[in-house]
Amino acid sequence: MSDDAGVTRPSLLPPLPMLRRLIAQVIVDAEEQGHAVDGMTARLDAAPDSYDALLGVAEQVADLPLRPDWPYDEPDSEGALARVLPPVPPQPYDAVDVTARVRTSVLARVAGCVLGKPFESDPTLEEMRGWLEPHGEWPLSDYVSEAAHAGLPRPQPQWAQLVRERITHVAEDDDLAYTALAMTLLERHGRRFTAADVRRLWHYELPVRATFGPERVQLVAVAVAALLGDESLDGPGWGELLNPTAEWCGALIRADAYGWACPGDPAAAAVLARRDAWVTHRRTGVYAAGFVAAAVAAALVCDPQDRLLPLEVGLAQVPPQSRLAAALRTSLEAVSGATSWLEGYDRVHSHFARYTHCRVYQELGTLAVTLRFAESVGHGIGLQVCMGNDTDSFGATAGALLGALLGPDSFDEARWVAPFQDTLHLPLAMHHDTSLERFAQRAAGLAAARP
Repeated sequence: MSDDAGVTRPSLLPPLPMLRRLIAQVIVDAEEQGHAVDGMTARLDAAPDSYDALLGVAEQVADLPLRPDWPYDEPDSEGALARVLPPVPPQPYDAVDVTARVRTSVLARVAGCVLGKPFESDPTLEEMRGWLEPHGEWPLSDYVSEAAHAGLPRPQPQWAQLVRERITHVAEDDDLAYTALAMTLLERHGRRFTAADVRRLWHYELPVRATFGPERVQLVAVAVAALLGDESLDGPGWGELLNPTAEWCGALIRADAYGWACPGDPAAAAVLARRDAWVTHRRTGVYAAGFVAAAVAAALVCDPQDRLLPLEVGLAQVPPQSRLAAALRTSLEAVSGATSWLEGYDRVHSHFARYTHCRVYQELGTLAVTLRFAESVGHGIGLQVCMGNDTDSFGATAGALLGALLGPDSFDEARWVAPFQDTLHLPLAMHHDTSLERFAQRAAGLAAARP
């Protein structure tokens, strides 16, 4: 790497071309968040190849005001959120019933993740149908066969651990790793865990290559700070400035355990999920995590016939004047009026097709389709994956919600769980227990963990 004078030297900063790409994405994000970004791309293009100059542009982006015509109100702190979200008292619940539902929710989350993982290439519904229908596997009602998988244009690197004929365990996946980490946080610290607790646990447990997007940025930032002797776990300032895609789904996939810990108390679940989310994400990324945690907490105590109620409860934990709240209202209305899952998908897709893999809006809309039209937990995770986009992450979230809402009587463990042979692999440094059943039992005990 060269400095401004052309002298080659090592550096803890990213290469200059990478720095430009990061800032370019941050500008795109800022525009989507309503900031007045006029001229910023030109300013970035004109900036010399200098760290000072480029970081100066990043600082300018961070200070951009909102456009005068921006119609949304999106609080950027938990205190500000509390002022716009009405209090929701917790509901009483049957501990025996909830314990069984949590166990099913965990196992269905794992099954949905593995079901979707072979297709994790941002497919559309039509692409999914084209791959599966010729093999009689549309819509999915089991893990994909090796024959159907052979037709995928972009095979998943772990495919041999994921096809029906070869599954012997749960393959490593970041969606499941974050579930384990959230469970560990709650077991160690209860509901009082802090952002520093999150960062410390990640620093010990998470390999960088097992993370993506903002999680990777923040993990690297904390590691660099520690290398320089800073043990505060706050991370250096550039971790805030160079954190693109902080509204995407990375925090959402960490949220289910907070719902398991708070059955019947969606407001508390949302607070915990957002506290975790603020470490890496902002605005929609944070609100989506709170939404999912609240929906899981509600699903654990809802009547299984009231399919969309968990999502409506989750919506109450989203700032009412935010983009996410508007999108969720649109999706719930669209799905409520649909007569089939395919019509529901078409209605959601017509509004949100531009929001693809990890972009939250379309994917949460398809989650509503799944909850409304699922005939069982297994049928529902099949529908969710068939609707494409981030198939493993939202297959997992769909499984968690369906398992919590419909419970063990609606989940065929012989089909969906037995192939794993009670073996769970996670990409974590200090997670040594590979029993899937014990993992599910741990989750079922979270509600009784210390406050």
